[in-house]
Amino acid sequence: MAEYLTNSSLLLHRYQNRKLSSVLQNHSREKTDENCSRNLDALFWVINGSMGVVILLGNSLTCAAFLRLENLRRSSMNQFLLSLSVCDVLMGVLVPPGYASFCIGCSYRLSQLCWVFEAAKDVCFLASTLNVLAISYDRYSAVFQPLKYQVRMSRKAIAVILSTVWVTPVCIASIRNIWTHSQPTEVVKKWNREYSSFVFIAFVIIPIIIVSIINISILRAIRRQRLRITVHSDAARKPRRKEYLQQYKGTLSCVLVMIIFIVCWLPRAFYFFLHLFDQNELVTPLLLKMSVTLVLFQSSTNPLIYSLYRREFRRALKLLMKCQ
Repeated sequence: MAEYLTNSSLLLHRYQNRKLSSVLQNHSREKTDENCSRNLDALFWVINGSMGVVILLGNSLTCAAFLRLENLRRSSMNQFLLSLSVCDVLMGVLVPPGYASFCIGCSYRLSQLCWVFEAAKDVCFLASTLNVLAISYDRYSAVFQPLKYQVRMSRKAIAVILSTVWVTPVCIASIRNIWTHSQPTEVVKKWNREYSSFVFIAFVIIPIIIVSIINISILRAIRRQRLRITVHSDAARKPRRKEYLQQYKGTLSCVLVMIIFIVCWLPRAFYFFLHLFDQNELVTPLLLKMSVTLVLFQSSTNPLIYSLYRREFRRALKLLMKCQ
């Protein structure tokens, strides 16, 4: 009798483990195998893998360049750009080989770890959004409140902002795993839906609206400044033009970063919108994969923007690569 009870307990324990593994695999994924296409998976493995390499190399050079020159580190704007570059490096290391490969397509053996890949993706995506918001706030303060800018962007203020930018995504991403491991299947479904709705509204829709308003305001301010410079005589225009270019080229690079961020996040926002209103039948495998790939593309473009618009950044790269 004791042997029978022991064997029954072992069988029950194995069944529960298999059930938990199945829950983790099925409910941390965004699409099931009913829309599986291994050819599409293979195509995006190549695309996302290549994107990951570009992100890693480009943003690693960016981090090294910002750390190479002390005058770059003194700027609060560059500190926020450095934080965004670190986020992009993590994006290139964690998202393509994990979430993008095993959690939005066909089911593979590693798909049972999607709860880990999902958490890593959430941290990277949310940190990217918050870093862009921090950059927007920094540029808004510099353009519209220049006299208060140095006081407002003190070392303490920057430390608080960057701490919030990184601690918040870790806390938010950890919440999902609390109920994933401890609640029944139906509860996991319900709470995952509510979690996705909260993330969609708080970290996709609201940031896109805020960043859009800030960038439109900054671009208008830059245009007004350029018009004021144009009305002066040629003799007075040259020094002011030089000052204008030095002051606003960095701002323009940040504005371009934020514009590309908005454009690349629109398919992801559309996916969240369909998911929020229970229109999952309209979410095709291609849309889901493209929404992730475009977010990765956004992370790969930032070093190119810095190189085109920031002379001091190009100088730092040359020093880093021992070209001069």
